[in-house]
Amino acid sequence: MDVIYEQGPINGAAIARILTVTKGAVSKITIKLVAFGLIRKEKRPDNKKEIYFTATPDGMELAHCHQQMHQLFDQKGLELLKTYSANELDLIAGFIEKITSLRETDMKHEL
Repeated sequence: MDVIYEQGPINGAAIARILTVTKGAVSKITIKLVAFGLIRKEKRPDNKKEIYFTATPDGMELAHCHQQMHQLFDQKGLELLKTYSANELDLIAGFIEKITSLRETDMKHEL
């Protein structure tokens, strides 16, 4: 929804590329978003084959609320970080790096 709101009108292939998902995944979700009235499909006069998606007024409102929610979470996260000392933040960062490394290693073994 955010990609369509920010980039629209945009086609499914571009959405898939931006989100690094399959075109099939984009197709499934856009069908639902159209059904909910959050986006609309349109064709350009110069290209009747390709379908472009744009946010409806309800979709724009939802995307705007979603962005505000993320801003609030980011603000609260920064406030939380300020409660930790530099040593505690170093410990947390080290833990996250190790977890990320484990996860990447596990993903390589799954492939």
